[in-house]
Amino acid sequence: APRQVIGGCMAAWDTLPPFSVPGAIPIRRRSGLSPEQTHIEHVVAGGEGLPCVVTDATVGWRARELWSFEFFSREYGDDQLIANDKAPLRRGESTPMQTVRLPLREYVKYLTVRDHWLSQREHGTPFYGNSWTPFLTHEAMRDHVGRMSFVEDLVEEDGPLGVLSRKLTKVFFGPPATVTRLHHDTYSLHAWLSQVRGRKQFVLYPKSQAHLLHAGEGECAGECAGEGAGAGEGTCCDAAQSWFDPTAPDYRRFPRARRATPHV
Repeated sequence: APRQVIGGCMAAWDTLPPFSVPGAIPIRRRSGLSPEQTHIEHVVAGGEGLPCVVTDATVGWRARELWSFEFFSREYGDDQLIANDKAPLRRGESTPMQTVRLPLREYVKYLTVRDHWLSQREHGTPFYGNSWTPFLTHEAMRDHVGRMSFVEDLVEEDGPLGVLSRKLTKVFFGPPATVTRLHHDTYSLHAWLSQVRGRKQFVLYPKSQAHLLHAGEGECAGECAGEGAGAGEGTCCDAAQSWFDPTAPDYRRFPRARRATPHV
């Protein structure tokens, strides 16, 4: 459940302090990792992986100097951006997720100008620009970032997997208080997220604890009712997300979540 802020002048949102999650395991901070160490100590650790923060992963990246709201607006302002207020989508939610498509330049105005028209559509949370895939169309931006030296890289940049990798590599940016709710990433793969500017807080749970988080109850209960009933506790453990909110836990509605152990 990451909360995102990239550096820049914010128009209407206060910076938020990190929130505390009872019983959380602190995510280990590492540097100087070799691909072999990462694989053994994190990718396959415990049979399902162990998260870490790699503190030297972006050393030397041009993005650390170039990227800002103003830079994106000036260089790529005509790009179309999809922004939403509480991803991922949940069917049957009482207040549905709102999604807007607008030029990137206009989204930057929303972030930096008070009383922007998009702010009038907010329902408690701001709109998050979490869909931009510039590496497909803006080749110059590939030089702003580096490949991950601490993992084994099996993707040839100019091959078909390289194209797929660029399609799945996104640039997220937005104001304080943006939230991505609990979910599995695409294809339930491991993910590396590089924080170029600002701060983001992650709350991560082992995949084996999906049933403790009531995964699939609500979001896909109708589709998986039969499968979930056979899974042991009435859940669809292959569901993409959970309705449990670790920042405001409702243990009456999600009683098993008390037994889940987050990494923060």
